[in-house]
Amino acid sequence: MCRYFINLAILILLSGCYQTSSSLVGPVYTLGSSGNISHAVASYGFNAAVETNTGKSTINYAKDYFEIEKYKKIPKDETKYTKVDQKKLYDLVKTNLEKTKKILSD
Repeated sequence: MCRYFINLAILILLSGCYQTSSSLVGPVYTLGSSGNISHAVASYGFNAAVETNTGKSTINYAKDYFEIEKYKKIPKDETKYTKVDQKKLYDLVKTNLEKTKKILSD
């Protein structure tokens, strides 16, 4: 019984000591699942390079990049609705309706 309390105390006290870098989790998983050391080293090297150059992990960098790109594509001065000439719309619908009637009647 005393052994369980000691293990529990060690677990609680040391749980804050374990910190992992997000750039290390991916390569460790790759190495463990595939056993390919060269792939794991290349993955870690890429993640470390991104983290040193940007100051962000690869996940945060990709998330921020795509959020910025998403907002760049939306023009701010674009109106929500497009104005349509009523006469052109009427003529277009009328001609398509006549074509459809002709196809169905044949």
